[in-house]
Parts: sequence; C-alpha cells; structure tokens
Amino acid sequence: MVKFHRRPRPGVAALAVGTALSVVLLTVIGPPAPARAGGQASLQVDINSPIRFIHPQLFGSNVGWNAQSDFMKPDTTLFYPHFLTQVREVGYGAQRFPGGTLASFYHWKRAIGPLQDRQPNTFFGNGSQQSQLGPDEFGQLMELTGATGNVILNHSESLQDARDYVAYMTLPAPGRPITDPADPKYWAGLRAKNGHPAPYDIPWWEVGNEVNTQANAGWLGGSLVSYANGACPVDNVKACLYDFGGTTRFTDEPVGDGADSSQAASVSTGEPAQEKYVDYPPVAPSSVTVSVGGQPWTQVASLSDAASTATVYRLDAATGQIVFGDGVHGAIPPAGSSITASYDSGPHPGFVDFYREMKAVNPAIHVCLGSSSDPTAGGAYFQNLGSTYPYDCVATHPYVRPGNSRAQGQISNSLPEADYNSELLAMPDVLADQVRKLRAKIDQAAGPRAAEVDIVLTEFGQLQSSNPTFEPKYHLTLQQSLLLAGLLREWVDLGVPLAEQYLLAGSPFGSTVPNGNVNVNSAIVGPGPDTVVEPAALVEQLFRPLGGQQQVTVQSDAIPALSLRDGTQLPVLETVAAHSGNTITLVVINQSDRTAVPTTITAAGTQLLRGAVTTLNADSALSYNTPDNPTAVSLHRRPLEATSGQVTATFPAHSVSLIELTFQLNPVPVD
Repeated sequence: MVKFHRRPRPGVAALAVGTALSVVLLTVIGPPAPARAGGQASLQVDINSPIRFIHPQLFGSNVGWNAQSDFMKPDTTLFYPHFLTQVREVGYGAQRFPGGTLASFYHWKRAIGPLQDRQPNTFFGNGSQQSQLGPDEFGQLMELTGATGNVILNHSESLQDARDYVAYMTLPAPGRPITDPADPKYWAGLRAKNGHPAPYDIPWWEVGNEVNTQANAGWLGGSLVSYANGACPVDNVKACLYDFGGTTRFTDEPVGDGADSSQAASVSTGEPAQEKYVDYPPVAPSSVTVSVGGQPWTQVASLSDAASTATVYRLDAATGQIVFGDGVHGAIPPAGSSITASYDSGPHPGFVDFYREMKAVNPAIHVCLGSSSDPTAGGAYFQNLGSTYPYDCVATHPYVRPGNSRAQGQISNSLPEADYNSELLAMPDVLADQVRKLRAKIDQAAGPRAAEVDIVLTEFGQLQSSNPTFEPKYHLTLQQSLLLAGLLREWVDLGVPLAEQYLLAGSPFGSTVPNGNVNVNSAIVGPGPDTVVEPAALVEQLFRPLGGQQQVTVQSDAIPALSLRDGTQLPVLETVAAHSGNTITLVVINQSDRTAVPTTITAAGTQLLRGAVTTLNADSALSYNTPDNPTAVSLHRRPLEATSGQVTATFPAHSVSLIELTFQLNPVPVD
C-alpha cells in the first residue's frame, strides 16, 4: 500500500493550488505568462531520482456487457476484427467487467457456455438482452492486450455464486473431470470445457458497485427487517446490511420473468403455467403475499391438487420463483393483470462473508469494498469493519460532477465555454485531493490493517450528467481528453495500483439494438464493424508505455502559465516521466488552448541520443471523431534527433505528447 502525497510542481511562480482550489470561483484563462528573460522553456529529467513504480494496471477501462451487439458479430461470440485491432493498439493495462451499475443486475451464470444455451440478462432491470458478451468474452479482451482483470460481483448473488465465480475465472482446470458443483474445481473444469483451459488473470474483485446509491442498492434497498450483526457499530442501515448481511422487506414489488424486472414483465400474459420471479431471493416463505390485479392469491405446496378455479401459486423460496396454475390445476392469472409480491428478502450474506468465502477459493485475489462512488463519502462502510474485519481494497470513483462547488469537484453545466474549460483544468488536483482524504479516512478506520488496504479507482473521469450545454458530445472532445490526461498524471503521482476510465465502448451516434449502450463518455464508439477511436482512448495509448517503469522527477523551467481569475497560476505544461534501461519515457500535457510551447529536453548526467514524439492534437479543443471523420483528432509521430546531447520539441496548444528517448551516460571524468 502506497501512502499518498502531493508532489510539488517546480518552475511555475505562485502556483497556489492547495489554497486556491478550495475556493468556489469562476475562472478564465488569461494570456500566458512570459518565459523567463533569455530562457526557453525546458524540462530536465533526472533518472537518478526514482520516485515509485508505475503500475501497468493504472491505464485501464470499463467493459460494459450490454455494448455487445454493436461491437460483436450478430448472433456470435466474436468481436469485430477492426474493434479488436483498436483495443490492441490502445493496449489497456486493466479492464473491468461487467460495467458499473450494470453489475448490480448481472447474473454471470446466465452468460457462460454456448451462446444458444445462455439465458438473457437484464438491462438495469428494465428489459432484457442476449448474454452475448459474457465472462469468457471479457477474458478474450483482456488477453488481447495482456491486461489484468477487475470483476464486480453482484452483491445480491449468493455466497455459492460468489465462490463459483472466483473458481470459474481464476482457478487452474483440474486434471480429471469433477462432477460436484459444490467443488470449486468443477467450475474451473467447466471453463475449460467452454474453451479456455487456462485461468484468467483477474486479481481484483469488487463486492457490489456504488451500493450506497439507490440505483445500485439491490436487496439493501428494501426496508430493514433485521441485521445479521445486531451490534453493528455505525448507525447507517445500508452500511450495516452491506458489511454484515441481514434481511429486508419489499412491498408490492412487481414480479419479473427472471431476466426482466420491469413493470411490463409483471403483467400476466394469460398463458397457462406462468413463471414469475421476485427480484431478490431467497425469501422467507411465511412472509410472502402475491397479488394478482390487486387481490391476494394463496400459496400452496403443490398445484397438482388445486381446482381449476383456485387462485393459488407455488413458491420456490430459494430462487424466488412463483408458478401459477394451468387452468386445470390452479387458475391462470387473467391476461393484462398486474402481479406483485410483498416479501422478506433474506437472510443475505454481507461483505465479511463474501470476503471469507472468496478468499478461501483463491487467497491471491484482492477483494474490495464496492461501497461508494464518491471519495468524500462511504466512511461508514469501512468504519463498521474497523481493524477487526479484513478488506484488501476500497473501490471509489472520482468524477467531475454537475454543480457549483469546485471544491467538491463540480462544474455548472450552464457556464460559457471559456469558463467551463478553465474550471476543468482545476479538476485533476481537486479529485486527487479527494482520494488523499479517503486515504486518511481508511488509515484512521483500519488502524493496524491500513497498510494492507489499497484504493482502486475503478471508474474515473466525468459523469455523463456533467456536460456543458454548449457541446452535447463534450465527453468525446479533445478538451475532455486533457482532463483524463491530467487525472492519469495525478494517479501516477499518488501511486494508485488500479485505475479504469469509463467507458471502453459505447454508441453515442446511435446503437443498432434496443437498450444498446449509447454513453457519450466512451473511448471507442460503434456500431461496428467500422468502430471509431476517440481521444479518450488515444490518451490511454500515450500513457500506457509508462506502465512497468520507475517514475522519475522532472525539473521544469521558464514554463508559461495560465492565469485563473483569482490569481492562481497553473503551468501550461504538465509532465510525468519514467525510466527503464537506457530509455526515458515522458508524457507532456499542454493545457493551453492558445499557446504552443517550444521546449528543450535534457536528462541529468546523460547524453540524449535520439527518439520520437507522438502527439495527440486537433484544430480545435472541441474536436472529436465521428464515423464520417474518424481522424479529426489523431496521433502524429515524428523522430527527434539530439543536438549536443539534448532535444527540442514544440508542444502544440491543447495537446498530449509521448516522448520516448534513448540515452547514454556521460563519461566519468578521469583525473
């Protein structure tokens, strides 16, 4: 576990970031400050001052299972070749599945095996889709780039489902057939039977996603019936239920068909022997009331003895299945009638149970709290656990959000363009400070265990609801990618072991299927077969070579500055550098929308020999790629030749550049 700290940024006068960014002010970008008299902007890399190892998993993305049909060949489990080529070129270091809130409704066992044998999954509980992109297809995407995996377990699943999932994805296949599903090796064998003998590299597991929000609460969203731990130390109902388990009650909940819990799915079709399901099994049988058209029907142990007009049903308490009569044995619910259920849901396991059982299957995995999307919230979830109950990591999501408080990472959607873009430049430091504060909370709550707990940023960037009115597709723009670049630079400085931007693939220009993923904040956009790479993906591609190297210091001098309205100065150029062998890797972000910066680059104690610079740029900061113009924002590479052991590069306005240099050490003087 790495202790987070703030790194000073030399070379910019009056850079009062820590103080100024806590003030709620609108800002504008003023003219750049002049360079120091007689001096050109310069960057000096010091390979002899290593800071930390840069985790390759820092450069990741989320994979949403419902993106499937826009990026896969219809009615197959095959991705479009062009999409695979694009994912491979980006080279993600980590990938997360099945995608944020989607995970709160996802049942993994529905999505394994031959496609024709799979069951559908629900789209946010509202409608269902074919489970075309399942755990094994996710595994293919990981292996394509050598990425490590991060899986979200639906916290409304059973302990058995959790154990089986870890086994299916991470255990070696057994040498002989295993027939008992209670044996974890059975599931590893099933994976091999489904075409993948080797285990997937999935060290990171989250129990739930943003469970403190109602959209993701699952069974926690019911009214409290009982806690599994009656002595829960924190007065927060969801936190106590999530951490230790318990039972909740749902009243007049529309029943579903197993893959769809929408209002439409609760309506009787008028067919015989209908099967419906409550959303959150198991249920306490004596607590259940099923109503058809507002009238309660009677639960019976068997329908075989029921009269043809008897308003009865049979219940499977473990699965939540409700079976009605066929008109011979039990009545058929009238067509068009709404069917609801009131029931006690549980008892459900809590995080401490999931942690114990998942680690028993594979002690090498990291099991993370999936409690809160907001780094400033969620303390109750790990305060309950204290230093008594272990957890390996806390997943959190530092996002720019809509609002009026810069200190809370908010920007008003109604700001004019210049003010909006200026506020965005302040956000990397604001969000990084939120992560630092979360680190302090964990250290306080976990006590002696704190050194074992990592913070993982399994989503980050800008919420889709945070979007300025002047550009509906702002999330696709080059300007947005400058935010992502600034955040990645902060995550490197914080030593974060895992970070995944949202989202790998979506279809903001229109999906080919109902309920397709049309998120604007997508890195590769469909529909296929000719998918389009957006600036967000290209930024990841530029940062990815830093992974696996040692971060080293960069001393900057005579860097122009951006003046904010309150007098705060931000450097036009932000940098991060790494070193391995006889190579130096340097990423430079030019935050200015106006100023290109010619810069001399040196490395202390070395002679630079040669290299190349790859720059992400466009005519306008608001440019983005479209199916009609897929290269409006693109990468351009050119060689760099050294003169007198140094190189000079010009960093265009609103750009991100990757510089890769080879060097030789200066000869040691001989007396």
